[in-house]
Amino acid sequence: MTVRNAVGGSVAGLGVAVRQSQGTPLLGGLLWIDPAATLLMLSSSLSGSKGQGGKGSANFSIPVPNNPWLDGAMIYLQAFVLDTGAVRGLAMSSGLSFTVGL
Repeated sequence: MTVRNAVGGSVAGLGVAVRQSQGTPLLGGLLWIDPAATLLMLSSSLSGSKGQGGKGSANFSIPVPNNPWLDGAMIYLQAFVLDTGAVRGLAMSSGLSFTVGL
């Protein structure tokens, strides 16, 4: 997964969950992953010139074990970026879902 058009030189996080939220208000944004069902939180420094809006990006790799139990499982993702220009300093992506296929 790639986070793009974020603040350069900032920090991004990616939440990976097995259940979605219904758009729970959080820090001026909407949380689309269920915190109680979050499996993994990844973080990365963003590329780009520090503080430059829209110049930062980061790639995230999500490890998926080769386990037949996971075939057909729904996974939910949401990205977060520390951004002084965002409400309460945290920008949030929309939610993303995908089905694991092995």
